[in-house]
Amino acid sequence: MGGDRWVVFEEDYLRVNYLTVDIDILAKTLGRTRNSVILKANRMGLTKTKIWSEEDFEKLVHFIDCGMSIEEIENAFENKFTKQQIISKAHSNSLTFKAWSKKEDDILISEYPYSSMSDLKQKLPKRSELAIKSRANKLQLKKQLSWTTEQEEEFSFLYIKNGIKGVLSKFPHMKKGTIVSKAQRLGLSSPRNWSTEELTIILESDNKKTINELLQLLPNRTKNSIFLKANELEVSVRKSTHLLTYELEQKFILDYPEHTMDEMLGLYPNLNEQQILRLGKEHDCEPLKKERAIEAKCVVCQNTLPTTNEFFKLGKSIRTCRSCMSIKEQTRTYKERFGIILGLGGVDSIDIIQWYEYLFTTPNGKNLGRLPLKLCTEENFKKIWRYAITKKLKYSTRSELLCLSQQELLEIRVPSKNKEGRYYKVIEILNMAFPELQIQPWELTHKESNYFDNKGKVYDALDWLVSKYNFTIEDILKNKLNRTLVQEESLHTLTVDYQYLSDLINEQSSRLTEIYNFTDILIWYISEKYGLTKSYSDFKQKPKKYMNIKDNANYELRKFVDSLFEQGILKKRSFKKDLRSIFNPTVLSELGQYQLITAVSYHYNTVVFYEWLNELFPDWNLTPKDFKQIISFDGFKLDSQLEADFYSFAKQTLNLDINIIGRNNQQYKFENTKDDENYIPDFYVEGIFEHSDKSLLIELFGMYKPLQDIRNSQVLRDYHHKTSRKNKFFHSLSEFEYIGVFPQDLENNYEGFKNKLNNLEADNHSVS
Repeated sequence: MGGDRWVVFEEDYLRVNYLTVDIDILAKTLGRTRNSVILKANRMGLTKTKIWSEEDFEKLVHFIDCGMSIEEIENAFENKFTKQQIISKAHSNSLTFKAWSKKEDDILISEYPYSSMSDLKQKLPKRSELAIKSRANKLQLKKQLSWTTEQEEEFSFLYIKNGIKGVLSKFPHMKKGTIVSKAQRLGLSSPRNWSTEELTIILESDNKKTINELLQLLPNRTKNSIFLKANELEVSVRKSTHLLTYELEQKFILDYPEHTMDEMLGLYPNLNEQQILRLGKEHDCEPLKKERAIEAKCVVCQNTLPTTNEFFKLGKSIRTCRSCMSIKEQTRTYKERFGIILGLGGVDSIDIIQWYEYLFTTPNGKNLGRLPLKLCTEENFKKIWRYAITKKLKYSTRSELLCLSQQELLEIRVPSKNKEGRYYKVIEILNMAFPELQIQPWELTHKESNYFDNKGKVYDALDWLVSKYNFTIEDILKNKLNRTLVQEESLHTLTVDYQYLSDLINEQSSRLTEIYNFTDILIWYISEKYGLTKSYSDFKQKPKKYMNIKDNANYELRKFVDSLFEQGILKKRSFKKDLRSIFNPTVLSELGQYQLITAVSYHYNTVVFYEWLNELFPDWNLTPKDFKQIISFDGFKLDSQLEADFYSFAKQTLNLDINIIGRNNQQYKFENTKDDENYIPDFYVEGIFEHSDKSLLIELFGMYKPLQDIRNSQVLRDYHHKTSRKNKFFHSLSEFEYIGVFPQDLENNYEGFKNKLNNLEADNHSVS
């Protein structure tokens, strides 16, 4: 590559990387010498980044605000920074060089000596006080000393008597605008009223007379006063830039569609073709009458075309049309420079993919450098992008495409700049080349830094997930839209980058606003999408450390107890005897209240709820006896009296070799990956079947009720649905036998359970 001329993709690569990549590495990557890279960078106006101190940047802001030019700023820095570095620093911080216009200079020159700073800032709204003072100093303007009483009296007398002309006779240095401003500050009225004749001239000149024509008709009035009076009377003053008088312009509008260009040039000799076309467009005239063009046949393409400059290069002889001449020139150029042979169609005669391959090598070994401009269309780019990514980079799967970077596109010389000079982003290239994938910008591995620093982007990403999985607000509150799902969908930065949360969090009514977490984002999203105000307590799964705050834990426990009473699970007259069977780890887990177990352990260093409930409900007068641990007849701990009675019946009456499975028994812990739940059955029995070595699993569902009986109890409905999932899962285990024990199975001395056991024995032919 060394010794060849620089091609477009090399220049693009140098422009992107020169400021940050070492020159030796750039030279090695581009296959060029170190001096070659430095010389090329100098020609392109590229320089290595210099560190701007905070003081330097404040000076730059000050200089720009004062309206200094780039050359003046460069001199002010004593050539510490180059012009290119100054421009780059300004543009990267959205600073605009605001050069003073001639109009602004005129206002400053006329007003500065006599006007206050507040008046100057009103007349120059785009300039700060510092900028005005700096510009005045540069123009060597000085403030006029304060007006004396005698001067103001003389000014007032002259203005009232003869108006502006009278003031100028005594104060010739003053501008007309300054005189009017001074008169307004002194509360002076117009020197004289407008006469009826003057008003008639203004009214009759509506869009017919220019200001110069009106000045001739009204010699005692200034240009500014005429404009003000016309504006007051809602009369339009004709612009002085009009090429024709009002009368001629009206005639022009009628003549335009009825004549050819040659005829119009004869009718209006003071106008040229461009002026005639411009006037016709300004007045929305119908098109000019077309001249009948003489036609000729191209000797190459054999097409008959008008002999106008648009189709033929007019000269002594007309033989070849412009299109064929262009193709002929293209054919000669590409053959001589690159050895590429074009067909009759010119550059269109070669497939676009072949043109892309020519970027790497041409028939004579040279690099093409860039595609022909005619071929730089969106459709061609789509074909090249898809081919280059799948064949050059060998990316084919969605996960591979999501890792695509701008650097990789530069390395395979993919064109990414259209005819208008706009560069395509990676996400645009992927969606245009692979429209079937519908890739979202937040899925990219190499997305913009701090991509989710914008509320709109956060909302769009969450809304996309909700639409993709058809989530309802109930699903969101049940935490189906969670961090795990977000990370699986390549949105991991949404749960990591919390810089934007400082804005979102203040809008929420959360009970714990000092914690930034994913639930805060969901609370904000629900508020934006559904217009509902939610808090941490509305979610099934609370944020980490939420229950570590005692007030939050008390709130959740009180809410749970209230729901038990409301739904009839606890009854006011007999609730004490039921507390022990509900407030134990196993039953609370079944009811989805895992965090209450964590909270009692964290705040009271125990799994017994006696002390906590007494704090919240002191009138209950609970004692340790109310929460005395249940022990089986043979000394094993159980979670409820129901389990103890069943265990005693199975062991002593049915003589089953039944074993209790503790909640920490990992051997019998089963994972339901489909529903993302873990199950541990209550009991197991080994060696029960003569012809099978399968163990029997037994699970008690003591709180189970049909759905029609629990319509008003959300707690029992959740328990019902979890029972169905657990029952289905245990039945699916081929290496175990299983019996689910429901309340009806316990009636009539466990008649239902005995029937299920007998049916299972019949299926296995015999029981040991």
